[in-house]
Amino acid sequence: MERCKLGAFVTNLGKFNEGEIIGEWVNFPIKQEDFQKVLEKIGINVNYEEWFFSDYDTNLSGISDVLGEHANVDELNYLAARLQEMDSYDYEKFYAIVEDEMDLPQNGVPGLINLTFNMDKYDLFSTVFDEEDYGRYLIQESGRFDRWKIEDLLDYIDYEAYGRDTSINEAGCFTERGYVVDNQMHWYEEYDGTLESIPEEYHLSGAKESLIDAERDSVQKSKLKVLVVEPDKEPYVKFIEPGYRALQEEVDGTIQCTYPFADLVGIICNDDGKWMGMPLNRALRDDEGKVYDIVAGTFVIAGLTEDDFCSLDDDMIEKYTHMFKYPEMYIQVAGEIKALPVPDRTITNEQLMEYGHNPYGIAPLREKMAHKLLDTGLRVYNLIPGGGAERTQSHEDIVEHAEKGGYFAIEKGQWLMFVEKKTLEKVEELLEDDYNMIDGIINNGDKSKEDRSEKKTSVMEKLQEKKMEASMMEKAAPKQEKTKAIEIE
Repeated sequence: MERCKLGAFVTNLGKFNEGEIIGEWVNFPIKQEDFQKVLEKIGINVNYEEWFFSDYDTNLSGISDVLGEHANVDELNYLAARLQEMDSYDYEKFYAIVEDEMDLPQNGVPGLINLTFNMDKYDLFSTVFDEEDYGRYLIQESGRFDRWKIEDLLDYIDYEAYGRDTSINEAGCFTERGYVVDNQMHWYEEYDGTLESIPEEYHLSGAKESLIDAERDSVQKSKLKVLVVEPDKEPYVKFIEPGYRALQEEVDGTIQCTYPFADLVGIICNDDGKWMGMPLNRALRDDEGKVYDIVAGTFVIAGLTEDDFCSLDDDMIEKYTHMFKYPEMYIQVAGEIKALPVPDRTITNEQLMEYGHNPYGIAPLREKMAHKLLDTGLRVYNLIPGGGAERTQSHEDIVEHAEKGGYFAIEKGQWLMFVEKKTLEKVEELLEDDYNMIDGIINNGDKSKEDRSEKKTSVMEKLQEKKMEASMMEKAAPKQEKTKAIEIE
């Protein structure tokens, strides 16, 4: 009989998501170098790294039933190779077992692989196709009975009934290949589901990685590895073309280079960032931690040689990622600039102004952070579209205002006092849900459904509240020039 055919249509996932089907049929088993050529042909590279099986071609429907889009390619290759190595009798048994979906000790492709190692556990009677055939075989041919003793009874035996009862007790199956039964021998788990238990010659999963890694290495060797720091975002690594043009594209204009650190690194920013009104990004501090300048707009950190820029090494990336990890906001107090962590970076200044509020003296919040800051004792305000604000009295107020699509805010001055009273760890823990700053464990759940007691309001707080509300009412029509916030010369 024809041996099992196992093929799959390997499809470029990225192109598929873009509405284009680019793929190639693969017949297993296949060598890794040939599979790598298929991946190259369908465009798997640093830009399109993912692929999946969008279709299968097999003459064994029992196999196709356990396959899916993301079947393990090494397992498929190993299974196809094992089927090719089986002798005809074992393959007949395998076909009968799989096509009639006999229960196996293991499911899926791993179960099919281990089935090829356990063919002695099953018996195939290739001349038996129904209950009567099985009854006649058991009584007349199996040797269970001395034929000469029952010779006179053979014409009176109900072979069908005997075959039916026996097959039920044995849990056997009548198939187009014959009768198959589990003889209760031990099931050996030769394949344990790990890559290590698949012989090296059948490994294919490394083909994609080696292909992409080779291309990535080739591309990255010719590029600069830099750290990009955008306003309201955490820093990220990027590979850019060497030369000033690529740096200008990153900072969106003419570049300026500063060298504020002892390390051989430089900050490349937009030379006209403040004059152009770009959003303030990160503060630069002296040895005492005081802010002496603020970089406006996106900036890049690159390594330095004697006469040019170079890639950052891993140590420098880790150091400056930590240094500039948290987005900042700014306030001027007694002539001194203070830099603060942004309590909620999910609302941009542009969104706040569209809502009718100037971001100069307030930090906008969404519902989640409003609940958390209210629990700390900070004064949280419901922002009114078009201008104005009112003090939030309870978590129920927050829920009600949020259901209307409303924003919230705290005063920057109040936030400054709170931050300066707390340790950095406490502030990070408060903002953990938004910044993942400490341990990746969310300790601050939704407070809106918990029982809470109302906090008493002091006379000074009431006065400050009225002052805040009056101030916001005056800013019902925000002016564009105020969005520049603080400029440091």
